[in-house]
Amino acid sequence: MNSKSENLKNGSIHHNLSVVKIADEFEGYPVETFFTCEKLKEDLDHVLVTGGMIKDRIRVMAHNIAKTYGPNKFTLLCVLKGGYYFFSEIVDALKSIAHNSSENKPEFSVEFIRLKSYVNDSSSGDVRIFNPEVLQTLVGKDVLIIEDIIDSGLSMHCLMKKLDSVGVKSVKVAVMMVKRNPVNTFIPDFIGFEIPDAFVVGCNLDYNEQFRNLQHVCVISDLGKKKYAHVKA
Repeated sequence: MNSKSENLKNGSIHHNLSVVKIADEFEGYPVETFFTCEKLKEDLDHVLVTGGMIKDRIRVMAHNIAKTYGPNKFTLLCVLKGGYYFFSEIVDALKSIAHNSSENKPEFSVEFIRLKSYVNDSSSGDVRIFNPEVLQTLVGKDVLIIEDIIDSGLSMHCLMKKLDSVGVKSVKVAVMMVKRNPVNTFIPDFIGFEIPDAFVVGCNLDYNEQFRNLQHVCVISDLGKKKYAHVKA
């Protein structure tokens, strides 16, 4: 059994990585104790990770990324739409490091790619790349994929294969969150949080294009799923 499968078997998807692990038994924070749009409160079960925690973790991740690449130029590849919040925060943090640090000044460019694989709260198994032409701009480059969340790992496996086929120099992956999904075998290089296998929204994570503007990451309620199940994405 390979190391990835072993990690999943033991209930954890990370291996010697800097990551904050949210336990399965963690009940979260009541929605009422945080600032949230009143009309959405019944659609949310609880707050899983606060916005402040996320911003702090992103700063730590940015420093780890800067140390990893050192003086070598790399390309941040933002996976849209979900990855945009995480991407923008990472970019701001890297710019701050470059401005204030005498060492490990990150030098990077940016590109964007859009994937879609979800129908309601499940992966459809069909990963679509909306703008495949961007892959040609990455040939021969060191690429760091910026993604919001890894669930089944299907989309990321697909994107990694596409990048390999066009001849990138190297590729790493940074994600804001990874679910302990038993079918996932993809382990990113940089992880903000490892979370339970629950459907989460907020910080640009969505459910049929709803909830992106929440400033905390929350677990959606059954009522919320039913209410927006047939909203056109």
